[in-house]
Amino acid sequence: MKDFILSPSSLNLFIEEPCLWMLKHFFGMRGSANIYAIRGKLVEDYLNIVIDENKEPSQEDYIKKVLPSIFFDNIEVLPENLEDFYSWGKHCLPVYKETIKDHGALVSRQKYIQGKIGGLTLGGYLDFEFENITVDLKTVSKLPNLLVRGARAGQLPAFKAANIRQQAIYSAITNKTAALLFIDKDGRNLFYALKPEDIEEVKPSIKKAIEEVKNIIDKGFDAIFQDYRPKNTNSMYWDNDLKIKANEIWG
Repeated sequence: MKDFILSPSSLNLFIEEPCLWMLKHFFGMRGSANIYAIRGKLVEDYLNIVIDENKEPSQEDYIKKVLPSIFFDNIEVLPENLEDFYSWGKHCLPVYKETIKDHGALVSRQKYIQGKIGGLTLGGYLDFEFENITVDLKTVSKLPNLLVRGARAGQLPAFKAANIRQQAIYSAITNKTAALLFIDKDGRNLFYALKPEDIEEVKPSIKKAIEEVKNIIDKGFDAIFQDYRPKNTNSMYWDNDLKIKANEIWG
C-alpha cells in the first residue's frame, strides 16, 4: 500500500465496518452500488448540465447525458427512476441559485483535493466550492431535523456523524467552512454549515480511525485481521460474494 491515500468515505467505511474496508483494500472487493448513491450522482449531474450549458435540459437530453455514467454501476436503474432524478434536479436548481447568492461565486465543481491529517494522506472530491464555503449535496428521502434540546441543540442528529466527518476533513484540507445541503424530492431542503463544535465532536473518531488504518498498513493484513470481526453482514452493504469471502477469513 505504497503512497496510500484514504478518502473520507473510505474512512467512514472503516469506522462503520472495518472488515468491509479490509476486503476492499486488501482483496479489491467492493459491495454493489446502491440506488441511493446513483440518485445523488444523477441529481447532481442535472445541476452540472445546467452550469455547463447555461440552460435547463429537457428530460430526454438529460437521460441521454447521464446514462453513460451509470453503465458500469451494475445496478438496475428503471426509466421511472431517471424521471424522478430529473425532477429532483429541477427542484435543486433554485436552491442552488440561492446558495450562490448567499455564498459568492462558484469556484469549482468536483474538484479533487488532498492533504495530510494525522500523518496519513486523505483526499476526495468537493461537490461545489464557493468563495468562502464548500457544499456537499445530499439527496434524502426525509430531511433531518436539527436537535432542539440538550447540549447538542441546533446540531444534526448523531446518525449524521459520517456526513459530519467527511465535511470536517474537507474543511481541514481547504481551510474553508464546509456545509451540507440536504434536499428531498419535492425541493424541501436544509442547509447546514458545520460549527466548531461539530468538528470537535468528530475529531476523536477521525484520529482513532487514522491511527488504526496506519497500524494496519504498517503491519499488514495477516498480522491484524484477527483483531476485527464483521459487524452486520445482513446490512445492505454486504452482497453474497463479500459474505462468502468474509466467512473464509473470519468464520
